[in-house]
Amino acid sequence: IKQLGAYGDNSNNDTNYFKLYSDSNVKTLLIPAGTYKINDIIDLENKNLIGNGFVTIDIFGITTSREHTIQASEIVNIKNINFKQTIAGTNIIGFFGAHDSIIENCSFKVNSVKCNGYFDLYTNNNNIKVINCKFDCTSLESDGTTNAIGGIWIREMDNNYTSYNITFENCVIDHQSKDEAIAA
Repeated sequence: IKQLGAYGDNSNNDTNYFKLYSDSNVKTLLIPAGTYKINDIIDLENKNLIGNGFVTIDIFGITTSREHTIQASEIVNIKNINFKQTIAGTNIIGFFGAHDSIIENCSFKVNSVKCNGYFDLYTNNNNIKVINCKFDCTSLESDGTTNAIGGIWIREMDNNYTSYNITFENCVIDHQSKDEAIAA
């Protein structure tokens, strides 16, 4: 990603560099250590995001009505990345028609008291493995309450599709919310 011009310095906006990757024919993106800030939707189809070192993708200031920041379809593998969301109203990642995909050694942290969930298997997904991941939505209002909803969603929005073989192995969920940590 740095060859595309990204900074990974926790200061500059790296959204356009992730979009360049998304629009390219490159299948695997190696992301060197750093904190990459994004503030728009990144579509991944048949892509691999692989962190090399301590990698954080910080989602901030999104001004879109779309529900997911990272939208994944087909075969998508994501490894060794910490996702941090500091704004309200979107899920960190959503899968749509994904299959034979692995999410491994990742963390999903929502720092907003109005989080809308962090991991959404939306419709027609199969053979998805989530391994050694941590899901954290524990941000509270000053009075100790939370407006957070959701967490990990597995849902079908069309009766013509079903999801199957979705597995979570050795994952940790630290979740304070009005809803369930996992909703199916």
